[in-house]
Amino acid sequence: MFRRLRVKFILLSTGILILALMVVMGSVVGLLNAQILQQVYAISEMVIENGGSMPEDDTQFTTERTRERLQMFNPEVFYETRYFSVLIDREGNIYDINDDAIRFIKKSEMYDVAMDIYDSGNEKGTVRKEDGSSILAYQISRTEDNGAIIVFIDCTSRYWIVGVEFNYMCIVGAVVTLLFIILMTVFSKRLIRPYMENDQKQKSFITNASHELKTPLAVISANTEMIEALNGQSKWTDSTKRQIDRLNGLIAGMVTLARSAEKGKENLVKVDFSKIVKDVSNAFESVLISQGKQYNHDINAGISVKADQKTLSEVVNILVDNAVKYCDDGGIVMVILTREKLGRKVSLRISNTYEGHENVDYSKFFDRFYRADEAHNSKKSGYGIGLSIAKEAIERMGGKIKVSYLSDMITFTVIFSEAA
Repeated sequence: MFRRLRVKFILLSTGILILALMVVMGSVVGLLNAQILQQVYAISEMVIENGGSMPEDDTQFTTERTRERLQMFNPEVFYETRYFSVLIDREGNIYDINDDAIRFIKKSEMYDVAMDIYDSGNEKGTVRKEDGSSILAYQISRTEDNGAIIVFIDCTSRYWIVGVEFNYMCIVGAVVTLLFIILMTVFSKRLIRPYMENDQKQKSFITNASHELKTPLAVISANTEMIEALNGQSKWTDSTKRQIDRLNGLIAGMVTLARSAEKGKENLVKVDFSKIVKDVSNAFESVLISQGKQYNHDINAGISVKADQKTLSEVVNILVDNAVKYCDDGGIVMVILTREKLGRKVSLRISNTYEGHENVDYSKFFDRFYRADEAHNSKKSGYGIGLSIAKEAIERMGGKIKVSYLSDMITFTVIFSEAA
């Protein structure tokens, strides 16, 4: 149990760390991309204001907006920027291309990409060459004669730097995650040690208390039998014997629960699941008939699973007994064992009529000593530990159990992988 808890804790904390790293890295990359676009659009505005060419210095700018934007750049920006501009007349025809500041893009490619952008109607954005070798940011501005200037800024080197930084962040993130997993593996055992010690003390207390209670119960039972021998049987002695039986059953259940928690992995072998379910459920058929309840079953033959035969029989017995015990008067108990449609899974569904319990947290049914209010009725025997024992046993054998409620029927579903 604690091993599973430890693994879940490590996986959950690692998942949170990975999510946080992804958010941080994604935010950094997003901010860098936004910064790149902000800069290249500012540069393209300079080129547009200068009629499609980069000015030699900042004295050629007349608008206050452009002068303010110059504050974010090094003066070398006029010489290091790789760009080309395309001038389009009012009829939508290209009449000039300024390609003095770029080398590795052909004029035919400039023509094609410019017409595509002009026809798209987008004012700004990014485009990639067909061979993927260049990333271009573009911006369109209308001229006074109803023509247009399209400025393309080469952003390849900028995005390459962002890509390299992202790769380095991924490597650092992977190293940090690995280091975190190692540290959590080392220190998580120390973290849950107090809980393990407390659980062990509880198990020891249950075992010791159970042994201590057996002696006075044996004495009370013997005295009751002596009273019956001397004075005859009465309702008082019958009541005392019933309470002794209840206490003995409770002690046995507590010991079983404590010991089941101490067990490691079951010695699993291939067992005939169909036969076990059939034998156990058939044993309860006469009980159901005598109580005026219906019994329906659909048990597919030839289903085998890897399990401990004795433990699996006990689990099925607990679940069927629970269904019989809490089935409403005149209700139905159904036992269905089938193969799942997807994967090599088999499911055992044990259902019973349980009217008027729609708004119940059924997951609590697997808690130790939990019993619904109606179960406190003295007519219902049991101690609220059977389902807990069944759940722990099923999980030790590699299976799963869940509970659901639909149309006044409560269903416990056990899922195992079918043995090859």
